[in-house]
Amino acid sequence: MHFDDGTIFNAWESFSLRETFTDPVGELHFTARPPPQLFDKYNERLQKGRLVGVNVNNVPQASCLITTVDTDVSKERGVVFDVDCKSPLTTIYEASADPEYSFASGSDTTVSTVILDLLKPYGFSELFVNADEDVNIKTGKLVGQRDARPSLPALKHTECRVNDGETVMQVITRIVTRLGLCIRCDVGGRILLSRPRFDQDPAYSVVQDFDGKTPGDRWLDGVKVHDTNDGQFSECVVRGKAADSKGTTTAPRIAARVGVGAMAIVRPAGAPFEKVQLTTLKDGPHQYSSVGVDDDNPPAPFKPKFVTDKFARDIERSKNAAMLVMAKAAKDAFVISGEVDGFLAKTGRVWTVDTVARTVVRARGVDLDAWMLERTLVQDRGGGQKARLKLIPKGSLVIGEVPGS
Repeated sequence: MHFDDGTIFNAWESFSLRETFTDPVGELHFTARPPPQLFDKYNERLQKGRLVGVNVNNVPQASCLITTVDTDVSKERGVVFDVDCKSPLTTIYEASADPEYSFASGSDTTVSTVILDLLKPYGFSELFVNADEDVNIKTGKLVGQRDARPSLPALKHTECRVNDGETVMQVITRIVTRLGLCIRCDVGGRILLSRPRFDQDPAYSVVQDFDGKTPGDRWLDGVKVHDTNDGQFSECVVRGKAADSKGTTTAPRIAARVGVGAMAIVRPAGAPFEKVQLTTLKDGPHQYSSVGVDDDNPPAPFKPKFVTDKFARDIERSKNAAMLVMAKAAKDAFVISGEVDGFLAKTGRVWTVDTVARTVVRARGVDLDAWMLERTLVQDRGGGQKARLKLIPKGSLVIGEVPGS
């Protein structure tokens, strides 16, 4: 742990650092029990509101704000500091947005202009979209990738108004999710706009097998595979309403259907909207599924979701809305989680979010390239170093479509 004056603390009772792609605040917790001669030094540095940098195996991992310090003084243990830290974005999660703020432009303005307008009072002055550089720093070794990152000048916004009671983060999230982006902090504590980078080379392999012949890091005892249809649908139909034409008194109803592979065409005869043009999503373990002895007759083929969207004025907008409904719960539908030994994989990289790993669980028949949604690095005096990983199928986290990407 590095402080802004050059001080380094490296002796801890325990330590955990959690990073989740969909939770930009994250969490760092550590417990320290310094010798008596260092009490004053620890008291001076461990102050709420102080920014600290975290290195793992000499590789930078995060910049965090100290939010809470609990100090326990006893004869048996001496002085023990329990410290909680979070991303610098924690401030705008709680801070109210100025209800008088509004922005409107006759032509689209870059998103960075609006976001930095909102963030300048909180100490943020730069905005980046280069997630590749951030991942390479955290892993400590280059990760092969092919995704084209979004172009910041291409990200536009026309107007922004603050609603009563909204936090700064809620206002900004409303803007960036429309563009298919997440707001996060990079390793240096700067604002980063990013989306999941699914089209990249695997940076690791993590394996459970029976003969020990599959190369890669081994899952420790207790790997879990969560597979559910809860919250999933065989199809979604979004009903919109076309804009009124001049001289007409009613606007025609429009609709779009989005369905999952083979499930999408197994539809009861005469079911509503069966003749509406269908967009088919790619099959995958994160999609709704029903399997029978006979592939043509699954036991539960039809589980529709109907949505009315008054803002869907055309087929394209209706289709996008249906796709987001189908994708909303997909990141929780098929999840592989477990622990591996150490912070550093056999490929020489620190385990890092927004990377891809070949993921094998032979007992469940799983062998796929999965995307890392979450990682927690844990260390204590008794248990050594472990990394807790949460992986999902590539493509199963959908935020939206990014213009100009």
